[in-house]
Amino acid sequence: MSAPVTNMGSDWERRNSMWIIPAFFTLGFASLLYIGYKTKQKKWLIAGAIYAVSIAIVYFIEGMFNPSSSGGGTLHTIYSFFLMASYVVPIVHSFIARKEYLLRLEVLQMAGDPLRARIGSEYGVNPSSPGPVVINRQANAGYNNGQSNPVSSQTRQSPQRAPEPTHTESAPAKVPVYPTAGVIKTDINNCNESEIAALPGVNSIMAKKAIAYRYENKGFRSLDEFFEVLQLKPHFVIQIRDKAFCGNYHSNASSAAAASSRKPADETGSGGKDRRLDI
Repeated sequence: MSAPVTNMGSDWERRNSMWIIPAFFTLGFASLLYIGYKTKQKKWLIAGAIYAVSIAIVYFIEGMFNPSSSGGGTLHTIYSFFLMASYVVPIVHSFIARKEYLLRLEVLQMAGDPLRARIGSEYGVNPSSPGPVVINRQANAGYNNGQSNPVSSQTRQSPQRAPEPTHTESAPAKVPVYPTAGVIKTDINNCNESEIAALPGVNSIMAKKAIAYRYENKGFRSLDEFFEVLQLKPHFVIQIRDKAFCGNYHSNASSAAAASSRKPADETGSGGKDRRLDI
């Protein structure tokens, strides 16, 4: 016998392989009909029926024509072929089917044992599956703790947590151009010099510079341009954004503010030297 193919042991396999013996006595069809009935496999039942028909043909030829006494000829050749085929083919087929038959029989016997099924459910295993027994300790935990009903063999699934919302950094909010209702802000494109000088971090000299730039460039295009011209520090920039806005440029109002802030380009002092106001 070959190496064991099941977990039932070699002795069990030998006992359940005795059905092969009739095949050596031209009863191979009976062997295949037997294993087909035991495992409810149609393929073996059909094969056994075919081999039975071939045996019947051999006996029919023998009884009708007695080819063995004719000594030769076509009839003798056909008879010899059917006789050899009906003897050898069932034997080969039986050995090929042996492994599958033993595996199927093992599963059927395990599934039909109530005690084995009950013990398997207590330990969380499938008793009808061949192979080494692996105990599901998670399923057996409840039984070991003294619970009346054993825990089923199905693996418990831990509750899944809801996915946490992903926080993404949003872009800084765009500073509105015009002030909101109820908030008084300075319009850097239409205010006078004193109003600009009242802004955080801006002195009178810087205010004159802003007025002159605004007059020459037809107004500021944004608060950022205003900050860049005066080169204000970041903390002043933050404060001014809450106190000023960049409105539409009006040339009449800006011209009056620029005229009041301009001075002659050259001023002569007591020493005869020229003094210039660097803006």
